Amino acid sequence: QAGQTIEYKGRHVVSKLFEAFSSDPEMLMPRDFVYVYKSQKTETDKKRVICDYISGMSDAYAGKIYSRLFIPGSGTAFDLL
Repeated sequence: QAGQTIEYKGRHVVSKLFEAFSSDPEMLMPRDFVYVYKSQKTETDKKRVICDYISGMSDAYAGKIYSRLFIPGSGTAFDLL
């Protein structure tokens, strides 16, 4: 049961991050990924860049970004990642 709960939570975090980055990639992704994103010709290829960015995150970093984006009071504009 605990393993299923953790797996569900992980899928939720990744899905929400994908939605956020897809909604405004130029604001939320680092410049190097934005450059690659903007150079893609198709929407599928653009989505792949977002997937690649998220897949390169450690669990801790993904959790920190998720918290900053979706949990009120977590992090500020002045926090370093």
